[in-house]
Amino acid sequence: MFLIPVLSRHMSVFLLACVSSFGIGVNDSVSWVVGKSGDVIFPKSRKIKEIEGSIQKYGIFALFFWSLIPFPYDVVGIIAGYLGFPYLSYFIPTFLGKFIRFFILGFLSLSIFGEVVR
Repeated sequence: MFLIPVLSRHMSVFLLACVSSFGIGVNDSVSWVVGKSGDVIFPKSRKIKEIEGSIQKYGIFALFFWSLIPFPYDVVGIIAGYLGFPYLSYFIPTFLGKFIRFFILGFLSLSIFGEVVR
């Protein structure tokens, strides 16, 4: 995520957002697999209960929302896994939320710093 402002000045923001979102989505899939295995036990803190409740109530829309904000998304992946979300129902909103966040970040970086003159 920290490279997006720098790289957006050198390459297509759309392509950068796509590749970054896909890579992070695959990385976050490891958390989903861990949650799916059922071997992880979280202490039921207020925040964990809030995340779990939002995912149970709003489903893929909650996953999309949580992926939009800079938040330790591994926790969300583990919760989605142990709640039994199908993989594509986890991956697609994760990808889309991160894509929108990275596209906006890249676009704003270009607006503020401009493109590199070659």
